[in-house]
Amino acid sequence: DNFNSRGVDISADMVRVIQEKGLYAEQSNLTKLPDHLLENDYITAFDVFEHSDKPGTAINQAKKALTDKGYLVFSTLSVKTLKPTEYWFNHSLEHYTYYTKESLKRILIDIFGAKNFAFIEIEINGVAEFWGIASKQPIKVSDKKLLASIDKGEEISGIARSYYLSLF
Repeated sequence: DNFNSRGVDISADMVRVIQEKGLYAEQSNLTKLPDHLLENDYITAFDVFEHSDKPGTAINQAKKALTDKGYLVFSTLSVKTLKPTEYWFNHSLEHYTYYTKESLKRILIDIFGAKNFAFIEIEINGVAEFWGIASKQPIKVSDKKLLASIDKGEEISGIARSYYLSLF
């Protein structure tokens, strides 16, 4: 009843499509969100950060837009090998940033702090991704348990197979 959804996209065409569906959306880039879009309890960023040429700025903007107890729920591509011919997305001109477990961990520690995020690596249809949460507050044990249940396939049984769980 008290849920308010707002969308931001870099593409004016996509904003138009969203608005035609009766949803709120506006055009913005990842490096500066409009001030009136700050103070969010949840921000979802599914397959977004790999499209930014300034990923630290984009993730920091997401953090800035959260309430003190808010959550960033995200996914981003995972590079499991450094061989550029291994994955189709390594050849995609739309992807600026590629993450390994270590590089994603490093950027999240720098922005959110070591105890304020958790993520897992999963594979769907041959493409590996990181799925995670981050907050201005330390991640709760119950949130880590939810990620652990996804890691075991309990929440998305038959869709994804996880490889490891990163808890900090």
